[in-house]
Amino acid sequence: GSLAVSRALGDLNFKEIPMVIPDPHINEMEMKEEDEFLIIACDGLFDVFSDDAVVDMIKSIEDPQVAATKLKDEAFNAGSMDNISVVVIHFKDNHKNELSDDCELKVLKGLWK
Repeated sequence: GSLAVSRALGDLNFKEIPMVIPDPHINEMEMKEEDEFLIIACDGLFDVFSDDAVVDMIKSIEDPQVAATKLKDEAFNAGSMDNISVVVIHFKDNHKNELSDDCELKVLKGLWK
């Protein structure tokens, strides 16, 4: 709806309501050597699953696209009523997908491919 657009674009009519703010929720953390992946997702995922549950769902999946798709599908199947956008980024060489020279970054149904 228009509320999501107001947060992204700054619709002043909605900002007059003190409960609506455009500021994102951000946590800043130091990365550690043992960090394996990063999950970037909107509240459509985290409204229905805890942080720990999300990690447990994908920690054994090597392909980041498969992991992101699984999280999106699980959130939808759990009844999420919000936008569900998920990106998974692997930090270690524990995945087997290699990008070819002619590979382009594309968005496919809200997921990076």
